[in-house]
Amino acid sequence: MDKSTNARRCLTGILALCIALGMCFAWTGQDVSAETKAVSTYDELRTAVNNVSGATTIQIDGLIAVEDTITVPANANITFVSGDQAENGIKPAGSMGTTESLIKIAKGAIFTMEITGDGDLVIDGDSKTSAPLIESAGDFIMNSGKITGSAEAETASYGGGVYLTGSGQFVMNRGEISGNKTYYMDDSKHSDADSFGGGGVYVSSGTTFTMNGGIIKENVGHAGGG
Repeated sequence: MDKSTNARRCLTGILALCIALGMCFAWTGQDVSAETKAVSTYDELRTAVNNVSGATTIQIDGLIAVEDTITVPANANITFVSGDQAENGIKPAGSMGTTESLIKIAKGAIFTMEITGDGDLVIDGDSKTSAPLIESAGDFIMNSGKITGSAEAETASYGGGVYLTGSGQFVMNRGEISGNKTYYMDDSKHSDADSFGGGGVYVSSGTTFTMNGGIIKENVGHAGGG
């Protein structure tokens, strides 16, 4: 076998290896990259959540006033991350009902919140929302950020910050839940028997709350605290 034949075979082998490696790198990059959508208005946020396909990261740019509950649909996997403004997240618009949660996580859905930019990430009831700010029948993962500002109520509510229902699961790794309330505005109208607790987090029967880190403080419940 002459030297030219050996050289050709060697070159062919190298080219085949390069092609295989190139295909591998391309596949790996595509597989690990979740779709990311940046939003700065309520309409953009609602559209992004309602049209999720696979794992989706939604970057919240600024503090968005939502006009209705943001529902994470069953089988969706959505992560809210912060933009670079000082404050990023959601709060209720003036037109939103005071007894509506800001976020509901359906059974079978996964919702994560995490700070990735230079600014904060907050779910803020703005002292207007008397319902739980986040109601979860699915999986809620809090890696960072803040849940605050649920309001006093004339009607009873469980869990000012987070309410777990059905078979919901909540894992808190970092972040803060503070400044939430579930007590009545006029205690003279109600007895302790009709009052509800869990100013910060309410864990109902059949649900699971795992706290690996973070802070829960300064929440008030008429019949139970944070």
